[in-house]
Amino acid sequence: MQIWKLIAHHEQPKEAFEAFCERGTIAIGWSDVGNLRKLQPHSASDISKEIQRVNPELNNAHLGGPSLWNFFQGVRPGDHVLVAGHGKRRGVFEILGDYTYVPDDRAVLEYRHLRPAMLTAVEPEGLWAECGRGAAPGHAVRWTMALLHTTAKAVETVFEEGRRYPLELEAAERNPKARAACLAYHGTTCMVCGFCGEHCFGPIGKDLIHVHHIKEMRTQNGAYLIDPIKDLVPLCPSCHTMAHRRRPAYSVRELVWMLAQKQLG
Repeated sequence: MQIWKLIAHHEQPKEAFEAFCERGTIAIGWSDVGNLRKLQPHSASDISKEIQRVNPELNNAHLGGPSLWNFFQGVRPGDHVLVAGHGKRRGVFEILGDYTYVPDDRAVLEYRHLRPAMLTAVEPEGLWAECGRGAAPGHAVRWTMALLHTTAKAVETVFEEGRRYPLELEAAERNPKARAACLAYHGTTCMVCGFCGEHCFGPIGKDLIHVHHIKEMRTQNGAYLIDPIKDLVPLCPSCHTMAHRRRPAYSVRELVWMLAQKQLG
């Protein structure tokens, strides 16, 4: 497990951080170089040259190459990324998956290089201090994406605080950040019947999925810590309704069994 620093956005760091939380992703700029999988760079230098070629007026190609290379090749699922901006450490994300390059309509503040990620409960300022407030050898803290000193104390902090997400609850609230993190990991296919709104109806059905709390919200008092991967599951509206036909709610396993029995006749 490695720990990285990412500057969220040089002009809109607050908005970028909020988008990361809502979308369940992190993103980086220099989108004009295109899909790095198609470019197939062999080094950071190859990316710097491509940035300079497509945007000869830019004066930060030497910073963009190493940053994009780290985002594309350095980061691995399970790594943690300390997201910062304008001198403030805003949050720590856990990487959930591989690099993707998305079309304009799915960009995050025009950033099209993405990785699925989940906001954790790890305290960013404390982690920054435990990493020595500096970059690892061979990396520069001024890079948009740089490896930090992954000290034993920093790793201990990450494992102690884990992948929990602080969720403030009231009677009928649903936290969009936790929902986004759940769907980024589990996808938008119902875990009971396999229904996927986008597959059935196209883009108009993309968000036709509910997030089911395994820990029923009515049994929790005030605020509690939630893990969007372990505590939340995607269910279609019909299966979600069926889950709550009983108190306590039916489990996913029970619903799958009932559906299988019905299909067998």
